[in-house]
Amino acid sequence: METKKKVLISSAVALALVVIAVVLLVVLLPKGHTHTLGEESYEYGAGKYVGTCTHKGCDEKTWVEAGSEQYPYLIKDDATALSSLAFVKARQTGEDALTDKLYLKLVDNVTIGEGKTETNAASIEHFVVEKEMNVVLDLNGHSILDKTQKTIDNFGTLTIVDNSQDQDGFVDVLAFRSSAVVNELGGTFTLNSGRLYRSTKGDDPQSEGFISHYVFTNYGTATINGGKIHAIDGCYWGYPVDNSGGKWTLNTCSSLIDNGWSDAAGYGNQNGEFPGEGLALSTPAQPIRDQEDDADKFAVLTINGGEFLGGKVVLKNDFYGKVVINGGKFSTGMDNNKVWDTRTENGTGAENLQEGVFNVVAGAELTINDGEFTITNNGKYVIKNAGTTTVNGGKFTVEDCTYVVTVVGEATTTISENATLTGNVTTAEFQGTVTGDFTKNDFDVVSE
Repeated sequence: METKKKVLISSAVALALVVIAVVLLVVLLPKGHTHTLGEESYEYGAGKYVGTCTHKGCDEKTWVEAGSEQYPYLIKDDATALSSLAFVKARQTGEDALTDKLYLKLVDNVTIGEGKTETNAASIEHFVVEKEMNVVLDLNGHSILDKTQKTIDNFGTLTIVDNSQDQDGFVDVLAFRSSAVVNELGGTFTLNSGRLYRSTKGDDPQSEGFISHYVFTNYGTATINGGKIHAIDGCYWGYPVDNSGGKWTLNTCSSLIDNGWSDAAGYGNQNGEFPGEGLALSTPAQPIRDQEDDADKFAVLTINGGEFLGGKVVLKNDFYGKVVINGGKFSTGMDNNKVWDTRTENGTGAENLQEGVFNVVAGAELTINDGEFTITNNGKYVIKNAGTTTVNGGKFTVEDCTYVVTVVGEATTTISENATLTGNVTTAEFQGTVTGDFTKNDFDVVSE
């Protein structure tokens, strides 16, 4: 009987201990955790089902749509790049269209048109921001490239950022006569961080990567607040050694940035067709600037910051172009800026093609309020002006340059003493008539 009582007591104690343990477990366990939409937990595409779970169970899951700044639409390949645009279009067009911007984010390097060539480029879908779209694209340390033509074509509102730690993501371009970004007539483009770039496959003078066109082309309204626009060294000229038609004849190097139209009428070439074998590549199609209805339409580019490096000319302000520069660093700075003659089997460096930092054509306007402008390697000028150029400030550095400013005809060129000039030129400070002058710091004219 005594033994039976001891067993019962022991069982009761054990049960009590179990109860205490359960109580302590309930008390000490966290009350719950939330399933969040972190980068690693939400799906590619339009969103994900999420909910709050505790030790007692999970609440009903809810659908959270992607596209916000916190939960952007993720792009991992060419398919999701194109589907992201369909996603944006579905939500920003029609009667119930959203007016807020939608956010897209690269989570891997993306190539559109992989394995395609220029000859079948028309049959490939491309990254086009349409007129009613308002998009923020976060490069997130990755790259996006279209091998067949311009990589991004913007008719709407597009902002490019790079929120990665190093901000080294970029929009790349390899195709002939194509830009990394084209901001079309009526489009609004902003670059806050990240890069626009023409890369290269190596030092082969017949490589696709050599500069055959502007890295950024603007026909609309563009603002650059930061980031970098640059290109690899070198250009080439000639035609394929094997006459295969795979490389087009190119008789000059291109500028890094082009703002405006390539002809005074504002029409340009509307076909953008590829020529036959052995013929020069035609100028890419440009939007029609209607002389009657859009007489006040200009390509307007405002630069508040950023770095700009490379090209025959860093910035060409073309017909109907207006450029205002409030800051940024501009440099020709190309150690290998030569023309390569591809008619020879290996190519040979023929001449220095570097011209200058700015080329302002007739009717175009350039205003410089601040910034740093450097030209090296025997360039021809810092500014070539055939339009209207006003320099209110900035720091100008020249090294073995022919002229600081070259004025075409009777173009209006005004320079304030708030702008400083350092370095040397080989011929003269000015070629042509200039009103005003720089404040000079250790500046010389050194005759060759």
